[in-house]
Amino acid sequence: MRSASWVAVGVLVLICGGFLLLWSIATRYAGRALHPARHELEERDRLRRVGLLGSALILSTEDEGTGPTGDPMVTVDLAVSVPGLAPYEVHHRTPVPRWLAWRLRLRRPLPVLVDPDDPQTILVEWGRLAPRSGAGG
Repeated sequence: MRSASWVAVGVLVLICGGFLLLWSIATRYAGRALHPARHELEERDRLRRVGLLGSALILSTEDEGTGPTGDPMVTVDLAVSVPGLAPYEVHHRTPVPRWLAWRLRLRRPLPVLVDPDDPQTILVEWGRLAPRSGAGG
């Protein structure tokens, strides 16, 4: 009887160890998949510090599927206007918050931050937009 209980304890330890191993692998993968890379975060922060505020009119959109966070990924052609610069077009790939995806169909201007040294580098400021009134999430 005594050896049977040690076997049961051993099996329990083995199962728990396997579970912990799988859990740590899954959380490491999820952390990489759900969070932007450090250089992307640094680029966003830099554009928020030095970027020129402008607006971009949506010329066309193309679905690119779903990003790692579950938000739609789109490629957009934009007509960008920034005070002090001549208007220009840019081809940009960006995740769109699900609660704002409807806005792409309306073709309304989007707030953007533009790199003063490279106007093709932009950041769509989705956070400056209000959700549709009465939208359910």
